[in-house]
Amino acid sequence: MEFTIVGTGPEDEAELQSLLKWLKQDPALRGRTTIRLVEGEPDPEAMGGTLEAVHVIINDAVAVAGLAVSVATWLASRSRQRTRTIRQEGGDSVLAPDASPEEVQAVLEEGARPEEAR
Repeated sequence: MEFTIVGTGPEDEAELQSLLKWLKQDPALRGRTTIRLVEGEPDPEAMGGTLEAVHVIINDAVAVAGLAVSVATWLASRSRQRTRTIRQEGGDSVLAPDASPEEVQAVLEEGARPEEAR
């Protein structure tokens, strides 16, 4: 299963760095996921690109629940409450800032189902 948590613009770079660090420190996800930052197109007036998203590949179906708890907890810990977009093969889903682990897991699992099963 593969998905991307999309930033809302250049001002969101610190938030994406925070999410990356949060997910990489979660012991329930170690060895079960591959997590990396995705850089966007560089601004012609800047030295490099801006971070646009956190890309996650889940290697183990058991890790979906742990990832959902981790993302929901991170969302709740933010002082700037914003919605987050999860981009998957089946399309985009928006998570509310107060999304529960069950809501995050439902979004992740929905995107993992074949399109004809939705």
